[in-house]
Amino acid sequence: MFELALWCHEHRSSLDEKLFLVSSKWEHLYANLFKSSRLAEGEELAPLRTFRLANLKVFRPCDRADVIAAIIKRWGGEKEFEEFVRTELPTSPSVGSATTG
Repeated sequence: MFELALWCHEHRSSLDEKLFLVSSKWEHLYANLFKSSRLAEGEELAPLRTFRLANLKVFRPCDRADVIAAIIKRWGGEKEFEEFVRTELPTSPSVGSATTG
């Protein structure tokens, strides 16, 4: 999540031109991707809207410390980072899904 949020934060003025997020769980993704799209909603956005650093899974404990340090350096604090992920990422025009047939 950190890498995605960092990239989006750096490119926030042109996200709709550079990024389109989809989920592998969205039905008929590849068949419909180029027909039309819609903004993701509800359950699809739950992982972003409910994101918590406390639930962060890391391979090594020192990885957590590195990520948190980078978050604090870039966003000023953990709460600011979580707020960005929960509120700005889900409302980006680039967060969409393929329509289903």
